[in-house]
This record gives sequence, C-alpha cells and structure tokens, in this order.
Amino acid sequence: MKIKTTVERQAFGLLIDKFLSQVDRDELDTSTILKIIDFTQRNIGDKFEGSEKAFDSAREMLKNPENKWTKLIISTLKNTHPNVRKQIIMNLGFQSMIIENKDLPNKKLEFGTQIPWTILFDPTSDCNKKCIGCWAAKYGHKLNLTYDIMNKIVTQGKELGIYFYMMTGGEPLIRKDDIIRLAEEHSECYFNIFSLMVH
Repeated sequence: MKIKTTVERQAFGLLIDKFLSQVDRDELDTSTILKIIDFTQRNIGDKFEGSEKAFDSAREMLKNPENKWTKLIISTLKNTHPNVRKQIIMNLGFQSMIIENKDLPNKKLEFGTQIPWTILFDPTSDCNKKCIGCWAAKYGHKLNLTYDIMNKIVTQGKELGIYFYMMTGGEPLIRKDDIIRLAEEHSECYFNIFSLMVH
C-alpha cells in the first residue's frame, strides 16, 4: 500500500472511530457525518454522472435523524459487532470504493482496458443442493480452487487496485478455513460470500 494511502486510511479510520463512538453513545453529531461525506466526495469527485447530486442528497438525508434510511443505517451500525462494522467501512467503503475506485481511469489508460473494481470467483463447485438452473448442479461437485490459486487471484487483483472479492459456489463455506486464511492474509480487502448455509 502506498504511503499516501496508508496515511489517508489512518486519518479516515480516526474519523470512523469518532463516528462509531457517537453511534454507540446515541450522540451522533451531524458534523461528523458531513465530514465523512465531504472526505468521500473529495476523493471520488465528479467521476460518476450525477455524483454531486447524490452527495447533496446523502447530506440532507443523514442530517435528519428521523429519516427512515438514517434510522436503518444507525440501527445496522449499532447491531453489528464493532470490529466487523469498522472493517466493512474501511475495506469496502474506504479501500475499494474511495481509494482504488478513483484510480480506475488511470489503470484503464495504463492497461488499455477497463479494470473491474470487484472480482467474483468460486472456491468450490461442491454443494449438497441440486437447485434448478445452478451451474454447480450441472457440472458436478468436484471442481475446487486450491488455496494458492485463490491467494494468487487476490494478490494479482490488489496489484491492479482491486480490493473487493465476491465468492459463490457451490457452497463457498465448505472452504471456510481457506477463506478465513485468505481474509487474514489480505486484511485490507473486503470479502463478500454468497452462501446457502446448508453445510
């Protein structure tokens, strides 16, 4: 990770700690929310069509504690384990959506192709369900990526600035130990797992 990104991540982390502390104490200060939105807007800028309007709408919504979406966000934050919520904000929000996403246009010029901001892969095709239309049911339950291949996917993805990984299957949690090891080794990444929770 670049030194500038490390410093920005630490500064954003302090802001998030303050925000989450206020959420926990039921003392949420609107100015903290606005600082987070301002930071995000400064880093994303006008890269996306309509982004200025979206940021303005977010400011208005989050300033109102009675807004249904504000209530949902606060409720979710209060009912999620502190480590989990901070890592989601830092890895998905900061690293994937703010820092690396703003560099995608430069990567497109460098490589001559669009670089995705997320990678989806299947650790295994193994599953005990036979859902109609599922590719795993059609191709059998014996296809597996080794840990080394999954690690290589994430390592090479990070070199391209990709910090968001989705896993499907089969049932990806059959490979739970390897997925946890992968998440520990790449702790600045966000891993989203689509599971049937059947094993």
